[in-house]
Amino acid sequence: MPRALAADEIPGLVKLYGDAARRASDAGFDVLEIHAAHGYLLNEFLSPLANTRDDEYGGDAKRRYRFLREVLEEVKTHWGDRPLFVRISSSDYAEGGNIPESFLEYGRWMKQQGADLIDCSSGGIKMVKVQTYPGYQVPASELLRKELNIATGAVGVIQSGRQAEEILQNGRADLVFVGRQMLRDPFWVRTAADDLKEIIEIPTAYTRYGSVWLDTKA
Repeated sequence: MPRALAADEIPGLVKLYGDAARRASDAGFDVLEIHAAHGYLLNEFLSPLANTRDDEYGGDAKRRYRFLREVLEEVKTHWGDRPLFVRISSSDYAEGGNIPESFLEYGRWMKQQGADLIDCSSGGIKMVKVQTYPGYQVPASELLRKELNIATGAVGVIQSGRQAEEILQNGRADLVFVGRQMLRDPFWVRTAADDLKEIIEIPTAYTRYGSVWLDTKA
């Protein structure tokens, strides 16, 4: 059975996040994202539905944020000023849980700590049926972008090039993350370019004359 973390166990976990950031830095990664969504540990601390602690890591929003605050501080010491994203679950889809407006406060603290972009997903705390539709999570990205003046990322049933371009051109997000659609269509970038009537460079190996023929008589 799961149990609540003891407060004196948390600093060790914070250090592990820092160690991971150091390894990412040593490996030469350009962007780092802290996963605080989808029911994982940091999300559990942020959500009032999961976090029922009565110590310094639970209670009001500031104390529920404390674990993520300490993680951000530790990660920044190893990652420096390179791009740092935070993925959130903007809604718990349950009464008494987080809603997008909850992250106006959380997001303000993230921005103050040097987060460069908030990646706006949702769900994961409660096993509830979520009504999904194209762009269903984009409003959260749009809200945080406009209210906090911070870059945001949009995710969730973004399937076509035109849909992605609408989100960007209308200022609803700064980045669009496409996952499952690229799994369904490994050539989604080409598909999206065709949808937008854009010409993109195609690797030579994929063209009709991509093979190199050698003249054995030369």
